Amino acid sequence: GFLVCQSADVPCTKADVPNLVLADSSGKVVLRHTVWPEGATTVQMIATAVSKQHVIAVSGAASSPAAAEIPFVQEIRPDGTLLREIRTGGFLAFSLAYDDKGDLWMAGSQAMEQGHWPPHQILRRYRDGALVSEHLPYAEFQAKYEATTSHKSHPAMHGNEGRAFLVPAPGGVGLWSPGTHEWIEVGSD
Repeated sequence: GFLVCQSADVPCTKADVPNLVLADSSGKVVLRHTVWPEGATTVQMIATAVSKQHVIAVSGAASSPAAAEIPFVQEIRPDGTLLREIRTGGFLAFSLAYDDKGDLWMAGSQAMEQGHWPPHQILRRYRDGALVSEHLPYAEFQAKYEATTSHKSHPAMHGNEGRAFLVPAPGGVGLWSPGTHEWIEVGSD
């Protein structure tokens, strides 16, 4: 296993300063890397995951003179080279996990529109950088969520209780929702 240290929740403004450090099980640092989408002026890292093949996924939001917030996910090889960058089309991934097949799962939300969450799926699965499937419609999930809280938070990100917790599960992933205090398993097939 690996210990991943990221500059979380603090926007970084220097593209030449490592904001991701990976240590092996003995504590030896094996990678210092700068996660920085092209054209970004600031980067805020949100979540990380490491695959069985030691590919590191990092989600975050970048800003640039052209856009206030651009959600992204970068997959980084163990040697620190960029495998791919996934532009998620406004979907901000709060939690990441790789399943046993190597697919990357993201739990998150679309950006609010006029103070409301637009229709979207809370869980996405990517293979080789391409969107393969989406699960957990926000509308269905939101009904449970609104029954348990008075906060206007998202089911994948609940105010004081934090972000959704996403982990590999047999044949897919498991998701803990802090908003509904619910464990949900979703299969890859």
